[in-house]
Amino acid sequence: MSPQSKTNKPLNVAVIGSGLAGISAAWFLTRCGHNVHLYERHKLLGLGAHSVQVGSVGDVVDVPARTFVAGYYPEMVALCREAGVQTHRIVAEPSFQVFGEKNYFAFRNFLIGAYALPFLKITDAIKNWKFTWNILYDMWRFRNESLRVQASELLKQKYLTVSVQEYLDQEGYSKEFGHNFLLPLFGVVATCSIQAVQNYPAAVVMEFLSKVLLTGKTYSKFTAGCRKVSEDLVKDVNAVYRDTTVEYVKPVVQKDGSVNEVAVKIKGQPRRIYDHVILSTQANQALKILVDATDDQKEVLSGFEYEYNECIVHTDSSLMPKDRKDWSPLSIYIKPDNYQEDDEKSKRTTIMFTMWQNTVQKFHDHNFTQDSDEKTIDYGDLFQTWNPWTQPDPATIVPGGRKQLERSTVTVQTPKYWEMVKKIQGQNNIWFCGAYTLPGVPLLENAVNSGLNVAEKLTNEVRPWRSGGYNPQIQQVSVPFKHNCITNLLMALLMLTIAYLVAIRMLE
Repeated sequence: MSPQSKTNKPLNVAVIGSGLAGISAAWFLTRCGHNVHLYERHKLLGLGAHSVQVGSVGDVVDVPARTFVAGYYPEMVALCREAGVQTHRIVAEPSFQVFGEKNYFAFRNFLIGAYALPFLKITDAIKNWKFTWNILYDMWRFRNESLRVQASELLKQKYLTVSVQEYLDQEGYSKEFGHNFLLPLFGVVATCSIQAVQNYPAAVVMEFLSKVLLTGKTYSKFTAGCRKVSEDLVKDVNAVYRDTTVEYVKPVVQKDGSVNEVAVKIKGQPRRIYDHVILSTQANQALKILVDATDDQKEVLSGFEYEYNECIVHTDSSLMPKDRKDWSPLSIYIKPDNYQEDDEKSKRTTIMFTMWQNTVQKFHDHNFTQDSDEKTIDYGDLFQTWNPWTQPDPATIVPGGRKQLERSTVTVQTPKYWEMVKKIQGQNNIWFCGAYTLPGVPLLENAVNSGLNVAEKLTNEVRPWRSGGYNPQIQQVSVPFKHNCITNLLMALLMLTIAYLVAIRMLE
């Protein structure tokens, strides 16, 4: 029985943490008529807490960039539509290079309506034709195998216990595809080290790439930025406490041993009592503030792993390819020996990548003039670099532009904890949400879904876009298969183009 089905009285709920999981839960609970208090330790709400303001007009750069493709983010897209959050398409064109050298592989996209048709830079394809052929052929193999796995529950369970590196080795994928394309690309998606990517369950990587890689779908971004999205989603919440330190969350135990309430202690204030508390923080942070945690809660929360990453917002073009002709919206770098540990303490190889911000958003006056005209002014180039092996010139770093972030990682052990999370939900009226709590890559889609799942259980209500029986997740299952013929055609055209150009070159 749902907690709300026991009484018609509105629930008093505390949500600790205002990432997208927390604000999704708060949004839905408020919509259903419940009293919600949202707590955030940063001055800004969590989804946009690391965003950086640039220039005299005050444009904001989202950190992380928060880009998404509809095929993998159905619930988030549905929430945006329901809440009136605007998004816009962006050009997603990754390039790969050994740091300091020329690109060895790069995609360009030709936008037609809602579709992005990929094509290769012909000159690069000819110069590196064997390398490119191996990547394309194995990309086709990997995607087709991913679709086969997604269609079979038995295969999905099998490949949840096999790491992606084990899978690549077992199936004989080329080094060009595995080491120089797939692992760095997915490392950018998951924002983690090479070693962490290698340990990802193959099924998780397959699910993501089968819905994103060569589907013809375009990437999108929040038009007004994460700060505005956060504020819009919580505008009707009863109380939002920013810059607030939660010292502990503790079940209130009655004389008979039952728990009907939960206490939340804020630094410098008396404790507050709630019917339920939702911990929308990282697992390791939840464990720190959860007093009298059960053995199950301790085991589950301590089972999730994290890595630290550094992000810098700057204007130093030396962290982009040397030749401006090789610049792309996303430049992914590998080292000459991509799998040599470069961090002796953590024994991991970081993945460096730079996003060219000018290609994903428009900026106003960044010459720091007093021009009040709202027209877009091209002031220069702005970049967001993750895990830089070479630091940018300090003078080029935007004020407040250096960030340290902790990101969740996934291993073949993680599925066990995903199942165990279900067991601890609602224990002592304490709930958990966040991208880490659900199967898949811990991205914004999981965050939204986890927050709404908890809110639905508390209210015994259904998210509005599902009230008529529509389920965007079920709807998306057929998408990869629907576009499989298109994908195979695109791959065939790419391969035939390379074969033709190579033949012409050999005949010259």
